Amino acid sequence: MVSFVSDPQHLAEVLADELRAELPAATTLKVSPLSARLVRLDIASQVTGSAEITVLISISETVFEAGSGTRFELPPLPAARDAIVSRAHAVADGHLVEWVREGRTDFELALRNGEVLKGGVVEGLVRRRKGARRIEYLPFASAS
Repeated sequence: MVSFVSDPQHLAEVLADELRAELPAATTLKVSPLSARLVRLDIASQVTGSAEITVLISISETVFEAGSGTRFELPPLPAARDAIVSRAHAVADGHLVEWVREGRTDFELALRNGEVLKGGVVEGLVRRRKGARRIEYLPFASAS
């Protein structure tokens, strides 16, 4: 018998339901099991120019990814719940900025509480074209 606490599918569905209630109406959330131990949650807006979010959920860790290269490795759910929700809100609010250049993406994500998370991700075998570019993502809800 599998406990709901250690079932990635159940944890992903609970998180998706919570985010669905909190994020703008034009947000789509899709839960996809990748295996019995790994589930993917995709979060996207219909607004062109907003960042897409992917959350990978396993019993041992949670990975939050957004935009072109923003990545956070977090503890497993439910311990990572607050971190995921606050980061999802920040991305949905349009507070993600990335600097993408060959071999690396640096980012800043401004949370609603005023904290700014900064980091960088080094790419693997696939290289981007040379030259740097700054990406400022749009909010999930367009201004009316």
